[in-house]
Amino acid sequence: MQYKILTNDKDKNLKIILDDFADKADTVKVATAFFSDTEFIIKWLDHSKRVDLLVSLRPPTNYYSLKNVYSKLGINIQFLGDKFHSKFFIFYDKGQPFACIIGSSNFTAGGLYKNIETNTILSDPIYLTEIEKQFSNLWAQSFSLQPTDLNNFKTVFDNFQKRAQQTEKEQADFEKKILTKRTNKKKKSKVGKEAKQYFAFWRVVDEVKGIVNDISKQEYPNVPAYISIDHFWHWVKVVWVKENRPKPNANNRNTVIPKLFKEYCD
Repeated sequence: MQYKILTNDKDKNLKIILDDFADKADTVKVATAFFSDTEFIIKWLDHSKRVDLLVSLRPPTNYYSLKNVYSKLGINIQFLGDKFHSKFFIFYDKGQPFACIIGSSNFTAGGLYKNIETNTILSDPIYLTEIEKQFSNLWAQSFSLQPTDLNNFKTVFDNFQKRAQQTEKEQADFEKKILTKRTNKKKKSKVGKEAKQYFAFWRVVDEVKGIVNDISKQEYPNVPAYISIDHFWHWVKVVWVKENRPKPNANNRNTVIPKLFKEYCD
């Protein structure tokens, strides 16, 4: 198998792989949240392949695409509602599944070759058995698409299309605004001296918090640990100045600091 992960790169988009598998199949079962691309369906049906198509009957599933393939021989179309979001294709030869593609792609132009998608090819018999069961379960829960369903859906889809044009324009304007003259090349950030000192200070504070946090909770259950540490910090400075104690180092800080904190608490 040439590709296992499909991302719609120009050399290995889902459309190319779908075509290769379908050529070897006599039956294709499709579960897709959104459906609009009829090219493959018509081609498969024209070559006497059987197609079971399960869609979510909500935009952007395309009313006109469904109507275009609805009455053709060899296709069964069923639908689920707005909770259905699965996307996978199962390919059969003589009643046996030999491959499945499952991932993020809907059966749309975007899903097949335009969008950045992530799909995987499965051919292991164990996985194929599982995905067959999933399709059968979904199919059993779904409803047969009737002409009256299509007629009612037309109004919903046409209204969606009107709103979608405005939404697309707003999105295009938004992207133009935030991406114009913008680059995704990573630049080395410049951090000033004070910022470096600030980050170094908080790394030490967080390290001390991790060391004494359990003791702080026990001794001062109603006081935030950072407040305890702040007072502890001042106490340590006084003790060190007064008694000239050696500073904890990397080798002994995990034992010295808890003892020092407990002494402070006492």
